[in-house]
Amino acid sequence: MSTKCKEQVREAGMWPRYHQCKRNAIKDGYCNQHHPDTIREKAEKKQAEYIQKRDNSPVRKLWRACDQLEQADLFADDYRKLRPRLVELVDNEDPWLGWLGLVIKQMDAHLNAWDSCPKV
Repeated sequence: MSTKCKEQVREAGMWPRYHQCKRNAIKDGYCNQHHPDTIREKAEKKQAEYIQKRDNSPVRKLWRACDQLEQADLFADDYRKLRPRLVELVDNEDPWLGWLGLVIKQMDAHLNAWDSCPKV
């Protein structure tokens, strides 16, 4: 005679009553449904699905966008502080720093566009 699963399962109904699972034991005294490895795998799968759903939610996307905007603001502030020093380096006409003038022009164009965007 085969042994039964040793998991205690709750009966359907209003009052909590428990009985031994009626399935045959397959591994370590548990059936496939109640084996700890199966329960762990199922919980990990549900957790991964929840994390993916949470990370793709509109609220999370909005939070990430707000973080990126905040980082862009900080970067723009840092650039504005460094700009006089960069211009000074370009004005010295060092041949190795010729590319820096182009970078400054591009950054100024980006910052002008950034500043013209409405802030919330």
